[in-house]
Amino acid sequence: MSERSSSAYLRIKLSGTSWTKEKEIGHGCFGKVFQGRLEDGTPIAAKQVKLEASSMDQMHSLAERVAKELAILESVTGSHKNIVRYYGFSISVRSKSIYFLMQHIEGPTLDSYVKSMAGAMSENEIRVITRQLLSALVFVHAKGIVHKDVKPDNVLIRSSDNVVKLIDFGIAGICGHKRDSIGPIAYSAPEITDESLPQSTKCDSFSLGLTVYFMATKSHPLMNGGAEALMLALMPMMLAIKMRSQEPLPDMDSSKFSSALCSFYKRSTHKHPSNRSSCSELLFKSEFMTGVRENTQDGQSCAIQ
Repeated sequence: MSERSSSAYLRIKLSGTSWTKEKEIGHGCFGKVFQGRLEDGTPIAAKQVKLEASSMDQMHSLAERVAKELAILESVTGSHKNIVRYYGFSISVRSKSIYFLMQHIEGPTLDSYVKSMAGAMSENEIRVITRQLLSALVFVHAKGIVHKDVKPDNVLIRSSDNVVKLIDFGIAGICGHKRDSIGPIAYSAPEITDESLPQSTKCDSFSLGLTVYFMATKSHPLMNGGAEALMLALMPMMLAIKMRSQEPLPDMDSSKFSSALCSFYKRSTHKHPSNRSSCSELLFKSEFMTGVRENTQDGQSCAIQ
């Protein structure tokens, strides 16, 4: 194995799949993300995970997490249009890293798209995006997998055709297994912080409901202005306590939004999972999902450009 550099790019010769590293395009809690190309010219996004640990126990835990993510990616890739495609992995001895080679999507995250809008997103746009996310999640859940990190930053909107892509299975887990990692508290279901409870697909229903709320309001139901909202935003532990309390989340404003959207949000974000709708129920049995047109390239169906 070897790595050599030039002034234009780095050519990586690695175990697994060979690829060309072009430039850094982002970073996450586990490492950087690079834009690159496979040997056949296919554009990719390569997520780096550093294979470093200070003890054997940490290395064992890291190896288990990487192996689990690889297995999950291989089980879901290429079979659903709303899930980012996985091409393979590469290991670099010199950088002590593994790279997950994913489909490169030209387009904004849902978070950046919503924040860039001058006005509010229409309910029809919300519906079209939500249907695609629900379709992806129902597929993932049928595989026995819980995503656990559904949030606006983990949704991409492809500019060429407005197709929505669910990304980042880094903390995904197996349904029914003991929880081993959690996502950001702001979008996590209350029960996901309880290590005694098994992982349930309804965690994703809750996160999706908060994502829908964000699309409609550009905010979080517990951080929608005021001194308390600022305090919760600055103190994650207080937000976690608030999320785990028995107090229901604030309702959507029924004077601004349809009863169908308000009901969808309420059904998906009930604090107790036994009273929360599954993604399948939300997709096939909620009033808000009725009448969705499949052609997301139709400007009248979805105004995303």
